[in-house]
Amino acid sequence: MSREIFRNLLNQYITGELTSDEKAQLNEMINQQKYNDALEEFVREIMLSDNYDDIESPVIRAKIHAYLDRHMSEEKAPVTAISFPRHKIWYQVAAAVIFLMLGVGTYLWFNNSTSSEIATTNDNIILKQDIPPGTHGATLTLADGSKIILDSVDNGMLASQGTTKLVKQNNGQLVYETNNPGKEALYNVLSTDRGKQFQVTLSDGTRIWLNSVSSLRYPTTFTGKERRIEVTGEAYFEVAHKSAMPFLVKKSNGDVTIHVLGTHFNIKAYDDEADMKTTLLEGRVKITYGNNSNVLKPGQQAILNNVIGQVQVIENADIDEAVAWKNGLFQFNNANIETVMKQVERWYDVEVIYADQKPNGHYRGKISRNVNASEMLKILEVSGVHFRIEGKKIIVKN
Repeated sequence: MSREIFRNLLNQYITGELTSDEKAQLNEMINQQKYNDALEEFVREIMLSDNYDDIESPVIRAKIHAYLDRHMSEEKAPVTAISFPRHKIWYQVAAAVIFLMLGVGTYLWFNNSTSSEIATTNDNIILKQDIPPGTHGATLTLADGSKIILDSVDNGMLASQGTTKLVKQNNGQLVYETNNPGKEALYNVLSTDRGKQFQVTLSDGTRIWLNSVSSLRYPTTFTGKERRIEVTGEAYFEVAHKSAMPFLVKKSNGDVTIHVLGTHFNIKAYDDEADMKTTLLEGRVKITYGNNSNVLKPGQQAILNNVIGQVQVIENADIDEAVAWKNGLFQFNNANIETVMKQVERWYDVEVIYADQKPNGHYRGKISRNVNASEMLKILEVSGVHFRIEGKKIIVKN
């Protein structure tokens, strides 16, 4: 009877008919060894059917391979392939089922130039203390130099700067409210540490999301003919349209200015990375570097290499990857281990140490930013890389 219930739950999941309680039940059953044969039988039947067009394909590559390696004797599918051949359609079904096991909408796959198949591991992470994910928080430095820790301060009006009121709303965001722009420009600085991110609405209505280890310097109210702010690290902008007062973003300690009229874009400008990336979602921006300039259209990304001083414009950029952090995700498109672990360092407030030579290969996929470090690393370990957590350090081993 329980086997029949298990198959019914699998069928209902594929068709999207499961309730939240039934999903929890399936999640519990699928982790029991006694249902392995039933799962294999189910996916084989789907493989031979003509209903494959109706199957959801979340493409959870890493876990698909790890799970099937443990439970099935069929030939492994090459991890380098992005789409599933029809005769391998049962991998798609397994992907949908494993989606429940992960519980966070997570998938990741790994491509190593020296191997076409992914390695299998069995929760090899060694940890003495797990590390929780980052949270919402920042430090606000007022014009007089005083500081407000926004993580812990109560909601409501925090301060008055000239003609502008600073209000922390119930959702934790900081909003600048003014009815009179005034004549004096008072500057504030909003900064985030490792493991923090924050959102602010400026006096002109521009909304900015600030990633970890980042900062914004801006006036409490905009005066004159331009709206100028400075940024370090990473930030996502939804700029309020004011054609008579252009919006300009300057990289702090750099010779780069982004000229905006009204648009949505992401800037990634960390001092410890060679490239500065500006990704445009809506509108138009003009990027000026020294005496050179480039105008971006939606879907394009400008990459400035700070070492050689050249700008490359990428057509059809991966917009989802660029703004994944704002949407609560790690997302990688052919990223090496160092790129992945830099994000881990910033979000989990850890130091990453490479005990051996840095592993080769590249990662593609996405992982929720709301999981503990051990959960993040378990998914990465499917590639054959091993990790050890010691306090606030993550040691990477081949």
